[in-house]
Amino acid sequence: LAPTVLRLNATLGSRTPDTLSARVIVSSPDATNSDTVNVVFEISESAPAMPSGFVFSDESTTTVRVTFTDNANNETGFVLQSRTSAGAWSTISSPGASAGTGGSVIVDHTGLLAGQRYDYRAWSTNSTGPSDTLTASPGGYTEPAPPTINSVTANSATSTTISFTSNNGDGVEFDIQVSPNGSTGWSVLATRPYNDVSDYTHTAAGDGIWNYYRIRARSPSGSTASPADSVLTPLADPTDMTAGGATTSSISLAWTDNSSHETGYVVRRDGTPVTTTAANATSFVDSGLSDGASHSYTVTATNGATTSASVAATPAPAQSLLAAPSGLAGVSNGAGTAVDLSWTDNSASEDGYEVRRNGSAITTTAAGATSYSDTGRTPGVSYTYVVCTVKAGFPSQCTSGISVTTTDPNPGPPTSVTASAASANSVLLNWADTVSNETGFEVL
Repeated sequence: LAPTVLRLNATLGSRTPDTLSARVIVSSPDATNSDTVNVVFEISESAPAMPSGFVFSDESTTTVRVTFTDNANNETGFVLQSRTSAGAWSTISSPGASAGTGGSVIVDHTGLLAGQRYDYRAWSTNSTGPSDTLTASPGGYTEPAPPTINSVTANSATSTTISFTSNNGDGVEFDIQVSPNGSTGWSVLATRPYNDVSDYTHTAAGDGIWNYYRIRARSPSGSTASPADSVLTPLADPTDMTAGGATTSSISLAWTDNSSHETGYVVRRDGTPVTTTAANATSFVDSGLSDGASHSYTVTATNGATTSASVAATPAPAQSLLAAPSGLAGVSNGAGTAVDLSWTDNSASEDGYEVRRNGSAITTTAAGATSYSDTGRTPGVSYTYVVCTVKAGFPSQCTSGISVTTTDPNPGPPTSVTASAASANSVLLNWADTVSNETGFEVL
């Protein structure tokens, strides 16, 4: 009898999928019994081989060329998908079958974002199903686009701030660069990841110089930079400015030089420039002034291209000294009741002259006065006088003191008068002189 189950192993070579019919004769070993069985063979297609060898080339800011190798001879086509690093997979192309194995499948992935990383995966397909998946993560990168510098601002003599826009995806890093001239000598101040486009502050920019900045975007597919933008930092402000050492015709100024690039300092008196010093100067004497004058001073660093802030001197205002009178003289009148004083007026700005007797002020004259009569004095008394130049808000400047004794028109009599014989015809008189204002003695 024919068996109810017949298992056959057959090698059918490279036949394409098909349904074949065959007749199998089953016989016993002694060939006494035999039967015939009709058998139907189902030849199924195997899954295609997985592609290999992703290559990414000819990148631009909007395109990546994707190439992979076909390793199958029974595919009906391919599926190519992509995603960004944060996105979902989506099919970008379904190329048809290629002839034979070992060929290249090429797809231009277009319409992309500059400076973006893209992952890729691909597989072969036929009626049986897909092959294993070829994946590249990371895959290709579009070329970066130049970033945009929005602004470059000088914050101080040594600090600038750069604001910029990326113009790129997540496949880049940024180099913030500085140059002294905008064409050579670029150096990297900082490197930023793609998602850090916050303002950058350059804290060692240097005072009074031009700094040129650019933002360079880099990815595995290349690099590009923004056009350079520049800013001129101000010069460092001088500090600790003082006005002192005054005379009747000059005021001495001093300050601290904090700049590295100034060519000099502009000194202004009451807002008007009076001099520009040499570089690195820290002092100046403003001479040729009137006595008793008030002036406000500022100093400003300069180099022809920029300046520092103007810094005011302290105290403000500064004052030149009043000129003291000179040649003070005094004489008693004949009655001894007044002292007539005289002096030379040396000041151009006094309010008047203060006359002091024995340390106390007795009067203040009008401006320009050169004399004063101190009346009501006691005959025969010594007085000390000083005359001082005075002006509101200014310290007085005084002469040296002089001493004047008033005369006494009625001197007292001498005392202790004695007479003794000097010879046979003369007498010797003696007395004590007790006064100092006599002009002589009369012997009667």
